[in-house]
Amino acid sequence: MNEQVRAVLAQLVQQFGTELCTNGQKLEGLLRDFCGNHRREIHVLLVAARLRVAEEVARHAGGRMEELAWQRQVSRLYDETGMAEEFATWAVRAWADALGVEVAGAGVGSLQVERRPPPNGGRPHDEGQAPNAFPKVVQVFRGHTQRVPALRFTPDGRTIVSGSWDNFVKLWEVASGTCQRTLSGHTYSVKAVAVAPDGARMATGGAGARELVKVFRLPEGGLVQKIQHPDQPSTQLASVSVQALAYAPDGALLAAGARGTRLYETASGQLLRQFGDGRKVNAVAFSPDGRLVAAASDTLEVWRVADGQLVHRIGHAEARPTVVGSQMFLPKVTVDAVAFSPDGQHVTTGGNDRTVKVWQLANGRLLHTLEAHTNGVFALAYSPDGQFLATGGADRVIHLWRADGQWLCSMHNPGGVDVLAFSPDGKWLAAGGTEPEFHLWQLYA
Repeated sequence: MNEQVRAVLAQLVQQFGTELCTNGQKLEGLLRDFCGNHRREIHVLLVAARLRVAEEVARHAGGRMEELAWQRQVSRLYDETGMAEEFATWAVRAWADALGVEVAGAGVGSLQVERRPPPNGGRPHDEGQAPNAFPKVVQVFRGHTQRVPALRFTPDGRTIVSGSWDNFVKLWEVASGTCQRTLSGHTYSVKAVAVAPDGARMATGGAGARELVKVFRLPEGGLVQKIQHPDQPSTQLASVSVQALAYAPDGALLAAGARGTRLYETASGQLLRQFGDGRKVNAVAFSPDGRLVAAASDTLEVWRVADGQLVHRIGHAEARPTVVGSQMFLPKVTVDAVAFSPDGQHVTTGGNDRTVKVWQLANGRLLHTLEAHTNGVFALAYSPDGQFLATGGADRVIHLWRADGQWLCSMHNPGGVDVLAFSPDGKWLAAGGTEPEFHLWQLYA
């Protein structure tokens, strides 16, 4: 962790006082002005302020803080956000130094924080297979002219399929970053792509035309199928948009999220079943066994594929107040991302309330709330082995977590994150969003 940021924080507190402990917006602006390149350090200081850790330390300003109270604040950061002990300790120490707080006791440098059980069945995690502490961008894919909200790897890991608001779908060679093929056919934005499990086909979804879903043959890209919405009045087509697509694990069904969720037979393109009440669907996903389909909208709805029965309806908490200029308002709460854990035990959601929530699939019980993002969370992806979870959103930050909720590291993306996709071997993470280019992050050396 960079000590320059700690020195800057001390100078800012000296100038502006303890107001910075509670005024997160002002704190963030000042830190970005004076040390904006150190985003990781800024992030952990902001999280400590948001969770009122800084405010708690400020109670001892100019005095002494008992070691037990210090440990309690470090543990709070660890327990409530999954932040690594090293970063939690640094954040509390930085605030203590800035506020002139002396910590009593000699054990501050080696605090004992309770460790959560490892995600792989209780066995110690193989450190040789852990992600790098500092993932790096190894490839930038340039060719689209507008935002890229849709990305998928092919099953062999050699190709990435991208969909963009420029109305085009592109196929990219992962190794070289070169565009192999550009596919046209969508009248308006392409907002969703899905690759069949056997890698022989891909589906793309967009807006403003009768054929909202198109199916292409891979790898040559020939159009083989158009899936229509014949019941949609032509006068309303411009407002209809397929926001999400997902193939069932066996490839026999395709889920499309638009106004409600539709299940299609992939062989015929015929509509099999429709779920929901016509609200906009932001994301869809099949459970690993293919028996359930989840749709993220105002709430998360989990449906049984076989008979169309609703299994769970889950909502996020009330949205936090948002301040724009001198106005404060409460935005509508939405669930914007969903992913099933590969073992089928959990379903995870991200929302515009800035949180990620992990739910037990069997009974819908909330297991973890992950709080690290400072804006809406629009992208989730589990690593193929299920040990790691990547989250991204409008704050331009990608967070990597262990499956048990422990925060590992953050990656600062050039633009807001709309989509995340792991490579089949789990070594790479593709991230796309508000920028016309997208990035490939290396997670393992």
